[in-house]
Amino acid sequence: MESPAATGLWERVQAFRERHAKAEIAVFFGAGFSVDVVTLDRIDSAFSITQQVVYMLALGLVLAQAYRVELGRSRPTGFFAKVWRFHQDAIHFLLGSLLSVFSLFYFKSASGLVSLAFMAAIFVVLVANELPRFRRLGHVVRIALYGFCVLSFFSYLAPTIAGFMSVWLFLAAAALSLGLGALLYRLVRPWSPDPRWAQRRVLLPYAAVHALALALYFARVVPPIPLYTQALGIYHDVKREGQDYRLFHQRPAWKIWQTGDQTFLARPGDRAYLFVRVWAPRGFKDVVKVRWARKDPERGWIEHKPYPLSFSGGRDQGFRTFAYTSDPRPGSWRVYVETDDERVIGTISFTVLEELQTEPRAFLEEPG
Repeated sequence: MESPAATGLWERVQAFRERHAKAEIAVFFGAGFSVDVVTLDRIDSAFSITQQVVYMLALGLVLAQAYRVELGRSRPTGFFAKVWRFHQDAIHFLLGSLLSVFSLFYFKSASGLVSLAFMAAIFVVLVANELPRFRRLGHVVRIALYGFCVLSFFSYLAPTIAGFMSVWLFLAAAALSLGLGALLYRLVRPWSPDPRWAQRRVLLPYAAVHALALALYFARVVPPIPLYTQALGIYHDVKREGQDYRLFHQRPAWKIWQTGDQTFLARPGDRAYLFVRVWAPRGFKDVVKVRWARKDPERGWIEHKPYPLSFSGGRDQGFRTFAYTSDPRPGSWRVYVETDDERVIGTISFTVLEELQTEPRAFLEEPG
């Protein structure tokens, strides 16, 4: 038996938690995010992959048990009842951890606007999940987020293991993820007297996330994890000496927001060089394409033919390579670094200005 003092303390703790329920949820979600920001290793790290598997299994079991309790098929008693009081916190901690990992992966692998759109969408769903209208849906939103996590995991794990990117690998990842969703549905269905209840609360939200992800993938919106650019810049010259690269530019020191010569002062015969470092997992061998585009005052953006570059992964500092265009015309330019199926890994804009001076130029040098 518990002493009156212990019981009173526990009741005060529970009352405090009820008064600050939303803050508690935010703290546990934030804790999950912070843990992964601190502990996140390489995307192909065995520890990181194992941690994500454990978290997803634990989250799936907690969600399944929550449905079982909601349907009256289980009633926590004794020590388990005390532990079960914190199951909402566990769900938010696990979701916060998993979503933070995949959000960081997406953020690295995409151009800025796409990454921000992904993270904004996740944030909106999480906030909406706390609104009364969404709370009445129970765990439906959490099941959808769980499906997003499982699909994200398989969609980066498949190319990491295979060592290349492919639409078929993404489809295989989606099939595996849907298979796990079907298992969760088969687990919950016998607990409900109406099979349609399990379909609406488990199968449909889980499958809807996958349908949306497939549509975004074929629209080339889904970032191409596990690839991302670690460095991307425009230069007047790039020289390779053994394993080292030397980059030459004219950028003034005060233009700290630019990378290389994003204000490119061009003379006849100049080349504009793109230097890029692409990170990829160990054993990864594939092709990226460099696509130059120039804005014509009358015709709009004119794209040049993509230039393919083979690369391999495994290096912490990324695979280094470069491409160039000769005699760039004055005006606005963009360079896209893309996967073989034209999904953008990174992009950089620069402006070409005609330089009328003829005296010798002094270039600044930096390592690549």
